[in-house]
Amino acid sequence: MGPGETTLVASAVTAAGLCVDADVAALPPNSPLELALAVAVGGGILDARKGLSRSAMTVRAASWLAGGTWCSWALVGLNGGSVAFGASLAAFLGLINRAMLRTEDGRKERRAKLLMQRDIYAKTTEWEERLERITGIKGVHCPDMEPWPRDAGYTLPVELPGGALVQHVAQHKDAFASDLRLPPGCGVEVAQGAHRGQALIRVTTRDILADLIPYPEDYSELTITEPFPIGLHPDGTETLASLLSECGILIGETDSGKTNQLHTFNANLSRMPDALIWHIDITGAGISLPWITPWAVEESAVAPIVDWTANTPDEARIMLRMAKQVITTRKARYQRLMRSRNTDVIPVSPEVPAIVVVADETAQLPHDIKDLLDDVIELGRAVRVRALTCGLRATQDTITAMMKKQSKLRIGMTVTDPEELAYLFPGFKMLDPNDAPYSGSGFHMMGKESPIRTFKGWRLTPNEITAICNAVADRRPVIDRISASVPAGRYYGQRWARTLRGLYPEEIHLGELSEDAAALLDDTAMSATEIVQSDAFADMDDADASASTTTTKAVASASGSAADAFAAADATLAAAKTPVPAAPPVPASPAAQAQPSAAVGTTGRPRLYVIDGGASHPAREEDDYLLAPPSASAPAAPAGAGDGFEEVIRATGEPSRPPVVPGTPQAPAPLPRAPKDRALELLRDAGRAGLEPKRLHERLSKEGYEVAVRTVRDWCKSWADKGEAERDDSGQYTKYRVPAEPVL
Repeated sequence: MGPGETTLVASAVTAAGLCVDADVAALPPNSPLELALAVAVGGGILDARKGLSRSAMTVRAASWLAGGTWCSWALVGLNGGSVAFGASLAAFLGLINRAMLRTEDGRKERRAKLLMQRDIYAKTTEWEERLERITGIKGVHCPDMEPWPRDAGYTLPVELPGGALVQHVAQHKDAFASDLRLPPGCGVEVAQGAHRGQALIRVTTRDILADLIPYPEDYSELTITEPFPIGLHPDGTETLASLLSECGILIGETDSGKTNQLHTFNANLSRMPDALIWHIDITGAGISLPWITPWAVEESAVAPIVDWTANTPDEARIMLRMAKQVITTRKARYQRLMRSRNTDVIPVSPEVPAIVVVADETAQLPHDIKDLLDDVIELGRAVRVRALTCGLRATQDTITAMMKKQSKLRIGMTVTDPEELAYLFPGFKMLDPNDAPYSGSGFHMMGKESPIRTFKGWRLTPNEITAICNAVADRRPVIDRISASVPAGRYYGQRWARTLRGLYPEEIHLGELSEDAAALLDDTAMSATEIVQSDAFADMDDADASASTTTTKAVASASGSAADAFAAADATLAAAKTPVPAAPPVPASPAAQAQPSAAVGTTGRPRLYVIDGGASHPAREEDDYLLAPPSASAPAAPAGAGDGFEEVIRATGEPSRPPVVPGTPQAPAPLPRAPKDRALELLRDAGRAGLEPKRLHERLSKEGYEVAVRTVRDWCKSWADKGEAERDDSGQYTKYRVPAEPVL
């Protein structure tokens, strides 16, 4: 009910009351009119303070006076005519008050717009003068101003004269902030407008970076194929991130909110049924435990949110070796899928999910693990294997050159030294940490063309993390068949058997693990260190290379036309029943051998599980390749038995890995030079540019030499100590070169 209707009802009720009271108390007939006059005067004063227009105050006063006049007339002699007149008067006053109400609302809107236009005109005029005074650019024009929600600031488009550059205006943003006398935490941002001659100036006048913004209570599905929000910019717009094609870097010193921001990434990734989450944190797996505990201990989630966590360096080596093999295998085996979608990148889905490797505390990682992580970052874009690297400092020991080059998503939380922000963001821009001084706030950039903007990340509490785990656990995807069939995939199935003992030793001792997690423990499973030191782990890549080389030789040996060569290859494929022999499999745990069964957990929900040797998932149709793993009592496979590729081919229709031609010798041809001598020759051929040990190892591998990166690194150090090579530590990585004359 509006103010006009309230006045009408109050007038009618008061008039009726005055009639009764005056008649009972034998008051003079003019007393209701006098009282109504007093109320009209008092109401007029109150309306004036509220800012009502004169017309509105006149209508309201007239309503009171009309009611009082009718009461006085009724006291003189109440009859049918006075009652009819009173009813007509009430209807008329009702129409007048409703019309006044609509008019008053429109007047307020017009007044607000007028005041806004007046404020906009004042600010745009002021900015035109400020731009000319500070930048020296004459003839700038500010046509409009757009206020932000919550009175947090405004955006000002600026039309520049011909020849003026947006970059020139952006250089003076700190001077603009000083001229505006903005408080700490507020600032001025300058971005490219609709065209090169337009600049967008964003002015923050209210520091929402100081606010605590909780994570939204929205656990609906997201997708890795679209940008997802991680917080708010000072203008109230969402801060977006994407890990589909690009990798990301997240940096923040202690108490900066970095870990909370990392949990925000985990929360959004957990809501994506088309993205697997792999964690690397060798300092205690702190980024993984909150997302695993609801499944492993509390039994409130039906599956772990994180598909794989590496809490030791050797587990990280296994994970990243498998990630590299997944990249290589997906590129070859999903060609038909990519061609069917007319794209050169894998279209991700719950059946073929993206893999996001989240690595925390990268400064603590050994160099060989950083090298593997660099390879994943460099090679995995087209097959949707991406990485988010995190650390405490934006320095070279945390962010390698490859990480920085290939990571278009960059986030720098609160830091003390502006030089670290200058290293993190492109162009060596000197950002002011005072623009984001609060825990949970920072600087954000997504893409080469994206401006660097401040933002405030959403706050996630442990209870909210548990709620998210419980809500989304049944949506988590499983790895696709082709990715699981890579040589390192034989160690994937028992990942939880290796890691749970290190993550929950006390719970295991006390018997407090959930039924699902306890079923995955296996005392006979190899440890990560034993796997890394095994010959099978070292020879996995060699087996793949041997298989490909054998088929290539078979095709090359076919005489005649190209059709004859392809016919020979087809005959080879038809004759070979199995691919290259795999290394002996890791002993399977009893859980891995179990058939799926309906079970009722502690929550009382009937659940059908698939135990893939590493995690429990609700059974789905696409899990048929996991529903019946071979039992320990199954007869041993004959010599030359495959490692699962043919089953994958029959299930998916994807092209197979070339099999070995029967009778073809597997031993490689002898190499003409010793590996160390050939390495020194390659280093000498590189000239003054030199080579890094890793690049030297890659060249040796291309020529068929089978040596480890560590061995090549030791050779280089030995040559430098003997004076046969020079050591160059001036760049990101150490290089070695052979001098023209021996160093004496």
